Amino acid sequence: MPPEQLDQVLEAIPRLNLRKFAVNDVAMLFEMSYWLVLRISETMKLKVEDFDFDREQVFLGKTKTESVDYAVIPRAFVNEIKSYIADKEGLLFPGFSYITTYKWIEKLGKMLNIIAWTKLQEETHEKTKTHIFRKSMAKDMMYGTYSEGRKAPINVISRQLRHKGKSAFQVTERYLRVGDEAVKEWWKEQEENKSKEIDQ
Repeated sequence: MPPEQLDQVLEAIPRLNLRKFAVNDVAMLFEMSYWLVLRISETMKLKVEDFDFDREQVFLGKTKTESVDYAVIPRAFVNEIKSYIADKEGLLFPGFSYITTYKWIEKLGKMLNIIAWTKLQEETHEKTKTHIFRKSMAKDMMYGTYSEGRKAPINVISRQLRHKGKSAFQVTERYLRVGDEAVKEWWKEQEENKSKEIDQ
């Protein structure tokens, strides 16, 4: 899901005809999942007091792989989060459930013809429904979407995804469905950029 498709998703949320939830809250659930590189289930547990803007990180508590974990808050998203949580207390998304969110994702997938949200996960062999925002931001970092074409190295992406341990890079490669070629390509570009700087 490239950034422009995320924008389409956010614009289509009112068409879900939400009764119990505000459009702005659903949009922020998706945006936080994207920018903070979180699973939807992790985003739904966030509380106002979890955000530490001085350290640019958010406390996640117990996650799928860690007993205590944190995620990095990108500077580009700090002000939007501050504005959203300014008048809130405690849990940011009270009443939200995984099943309801999954249904919204399926409806939006059909509305906007998003393959990752319309194909069965048994066919894709990937967690493409509630992991889509997490995977998308990581791939945007890999392809240099937010840094004028400068691609993030695999170790930075692994850290953002919170993949740790001796096999962290391999886990990241499998998760994003990329191999060594992506890493080699990044190094090749670094060398080319150095050569250009020397020539200048």
